[in-house]
Amino acid sequence: MTDRAHHTLQLFTCDGDYKETLPGFELPANIDIRDDLMLVPELLGKITLLDGQNNVVARLDAGRARLDEKKDLRQHPPMWKDGEFIHPHDACFSPEGSVYVAEWVGSGRVSKLTPA
Repeated sequence: MTDRAHHTLQLFTCDGDYKETLPGFELPANIDIRDDLMLVPELLGKITLLDGQNNVVARLDAGRARLDEKKDLRQHPPMWKDGEFIHPHDACFSPEGSVYVAEWVGSGRVSKLTPA
């Protein structure tokens, strides 16, 4: 489960027993899992992918620096750039392996990332 207040993921067994805490996230919003990949949208402009051993295999965060440069970037659509996330609130895998990212911005924005 995500723990936004502590910027972590907390892992539990299916029976609800605590396993471990993964630090280093920026307001993680939720998770989705496909095969051995875990997808974590982070409200501060990131999408992180972890492997089956909880190692980061990719971090899409090109838009993160711009959040510090422009106050309230979420409300300025002309400044948004394709491929840069502003406020990813949800992300999920499609059955084909694409990733859909929904952002909590003024008008809403959904991006589709397709595997190479």
